[in-house]
Amino acid sequence: MSRYKTGIGALILVVFLGFLMKAAYAQGGNDEHKKHHPGGATSNTSGVPGPNDVYCGCSVCDLKGYQKISNQELLALDVDILVPAALENVITMDNVEDVKAPIILEVANGPVSHEAESALLEKGTIIIPDVIANSGGVIVSYFEWVQNLSGDVWSLDKVNKKLSERIIFSFEQMLANTQDDSLRASAYILALKRIEEAVYAKGSEEYFSGESA
Repeated sequence: MSRYKTGIGALILVVFLGFLMKAAYAQGGNDEHKKHHPGGATSNTSGVPGPNDVYCGCSVCDLKGYQKISNQELLALDVDILVPAALENVITMDNVEDVKAPIILEVANGPVSHEAESALLEKGTIIIPDVIANSGGVIVSYFEWVQNLSGDVWSLDKVNKKLSERIIFSFEQMLANTQDDSLRASAYILALKRIEEAVYAKGSEEYFSGESA
């Protein structure tokens, strides 16, 4: 079974995969996809993933033990967590009524349209917004910048630890300040507050001239 243990001890069972034009589904989970992941073994002799390995030619279309389905059918599966991880606006008003997952994790940038998000929130769907769900790359880029400035080199364990701490801290703050059941609104408000704090911390013309109260 394709099970992954998370940092909080939960087990995740992967039951579907979607690529460019096709998707694959196995109700009980399946490990076959690991052979076709760009980071693992590939079907070509060079061992280096090519463009076809990432999409259909040597990936989802060749998986064994999966039922071949369309990407639209994938979005309508009755699963615990739906993870749109590639394209923008894959969930819109055209298909929002088909979405059954109670939780959507936005790993792609903007996979849920604004109108579809409102409809999903009305029926109680939890949407973990892209601004926090896929922020790891930007955060680690910042870590790289910090290391370049200081001439320091961090271990992978240190990077992962600091990344985990930042995301968990921000996620908990987002949950604590949820606005109208919208985690996205909460995340945006949190971001604006942090910008405001940074601006005030630097001072202003009025502050330095003694005109501020």
